[in-house]
Amino acid sequence: MDLTDLVSHNIKMLRQALDFSQEELAKRVGCSVRYIGLMEKGAHSPTVKMLGDVAHALNVQPFVLLLEAGPRMIADPKPRRQRVRAKPKTTKSPKS
Repeated sequence: MDLTDLVSHNIKMLRQALDFSQEELAKRVGCSVRYIGLMEKGAHSPTVKMLGDVAHALNVQPFVLLLEAGPRMIADPKPRRQRVRAKPKTTKSPKS
């Protein structure tokens, strides 16, 4: 798989994992739906700036779009809240 195919595959996979339509991704990136479609088909290679904008819209670092193993291997596109546990209250023991 060449780099263009790899990037196009990863963009589409992450977009679908987030349940974004091409239209939604285009709005978030600030480009046309046609441009997103061409990138996903591998018919257009994004500029470095566009790669950064797409990555930001997909909530991943730009390098994730270049991973051959696929972005799901190291990145979860859906940010999860972490549970914060309250520290237990400490009671002062009476001094003898």
